[in-house]
Amino acid sequence: MQGQFSNALEWFEKVLVQDEHDALALNNVAVAQYNLGDIDRAVENYRKSVDAGNADAHLNLAMHHLKGGDYDKALELLKHETADAHFGRALVYMEKGDDEKALSLFKRVLELVPHHAGAYYNMGFIATRQGRYEESLSHIRKGMEIEPNYDNEKYHLSLDSALSEFGPYYVPKLQTAPADVIDNVFTPSAVSAEELLVEAEKLLSCSDTGSALKKVDEALDVEPESERAVVLKAEILYHHDDVDAAIDLLEGYNDKHAGVSQVLESLARMLKEKGRMKEAREKYAELSELQPDNLSWLNEVAELAYGLGEEDEALSSYLKIREQDPEDAGVNLRLLSIYVNKKEYDRATPFIEFFADGQDDSYEYDILAGIYWSEKGVHEKALGYFKRAVDIDSSQPLPYYHQGLLNVQRGAFEAACENWKKALLLSPDDDLANKIRRCLNLTIELSEILEKEI
Repeated sequence: MQGQFSNALEWFEKVLVQDEHDALALNNVAVAQYNLGDIDRAVENYRKSVDAGNADAHLNLAMHHLKGGDYDKALELLKHETADAHFGRALVYMEKGDDEKALSLFKRVLELVPHHAGAYYNMGFIATRQGRYEESLSHIRKGMEIEPNYDNEKYHLSLDSALSEFGPYYVPKLQTAPADVIDNVFTPSAVSAEELLVEAEKLLSCSDTGSALKKVDEALDVEPESERAVVLKAEILYHHDDVDAAIDLLEGYNDKHAGVSQVLESLARMLKEKGRMKEAREKYAELSELQPDNLSWLNEVAELAYGLGEEDEALSSYLKIREQDPEDAGVNLRLLSIYVNKKEYDRATPFIEFFADGQDDSYEYDILAGIYWSEKGVHEKALGYFKRAVDIDSSQPLPYYHQGLLNVQRGAFEAACENWKKALLLSPDDDLANKIRRCLNLTIELSEILEKEI
C-alpha cells in the first residue's frame, strides 16, 4: 500500500506543477502524504484544498481533528448542508457520546444518499452499543450489500457483538479494505456521483478508459438516473467500438426521460455516424423542438432529409432556417438544388439572384446554375457554368453530359458526341451511363439521317 500511495503522490504532484490550485489534486496529495506519515504537510495541503473548495478535503481535515480530539475544529469544517458534512458531524457526535444526535444525522445522510454504506455501518455500531442487536444486524447487512469491503475495526466489533448476543446468523465476512481507503478509524463517506464523474473525466484525460468506466458505473450506482453519467458511459462505450451498447443505453434513458437534450444530442450523433439516418433525423427533430432557437439542429434535420431524398421535409426545414438567417449561403444553395431538382425554376430564381454577386463558385453551384440557365433558354450562359464546373473538377461526368445536351440544341452534334464520350468514360453511375448511351446513340442516328437527307 505504501508503494501505491507513493505513486499517487508522485502523479498528483505533477498535476500541481501544472496548476498549484487544483483542489482535487491538493486533496489527493494530502491523502497520500497522510498515509505515508507526513502528517504536517498533509494537513497543510488539506487546508489549501479546503480553501479551493474541495468537499472531500473538508471531511478529511475534519477527521484529522476528530482523531486528535479537537471536536470544535472538526465541526467548524462541517457546516455545509451536504451528505458528507452530515456524515462527518455524526461521527463527531458519536465520539462525544451523543448517539441520538449522531443517529439523526446518519438518517439525514440516508435521505440525501440512500446507498451510503458508512451511515448504515455506523447506525449498526450505535445500535449494538445500545443493546439493540436485531436492529444492528439489519443496518450492517444493508451496509454490506452496498459495500462489502468497507473496513473499520468498530464495525467488526459491532458485527461480532451482535452475532454473539443475538444468535447464529450467517453474515458474509468483511474483507480487506481497498488500497485507497484512508487509514483511520472513520472511513470517509461515499463520494457523490458528481465527484465520481469528475474523477472519471480526469482518468479519461489520461487515456485510462477502463478505470474511467468503473468510476462512471460507481456514479450510476449512487445516482442511477444521472444524465451526465449515462452520456459519459455511452461515449466511452462508443469510442471503444461497442456502438450498439452505447446507443441502447441512450435510447433506454431517452425512453424513460423524454426531452433530455444532452442525451438526445449524443444519441442523434451516434445514430448518424452509424448510418442510421432516418432515426438520426427523428432525434434531431426532437432536439429542434426542444431548442427552436438552435438552428444547428434544424439544419441537421434538413441535411439528413436531403440526403435521404425526402425533398419536401428538407425544403420545409431549409425554409424555416432561411426565415431566421436569410444570408446562410449553404441553406440558399440547398434550396436552389431542391427547386432545380423539382423543375420549379421560377422558385429557384431568388436563389440564383442570391449568388449573382459571385458568393459561390463551387462545382455544385455551377451545375445548378447551368441547368437553370439552360432551362431558361440562355444557352451561352449555361455553357459557361458547365465549363467552369469542368475547370473545378474535370473528373466528374455531369458537366460533360449537360454540355452535350446544350450542343445538341445548338445543332453541334459532333461536339455533343465528344462531350458524351468523355462523360461515359468518367461515369461510375449506371443510371447516368445509360442516359448518356441513349443520348449518344440517338445523336449518332440523327446525324446519319441528316447526312442522308442533305
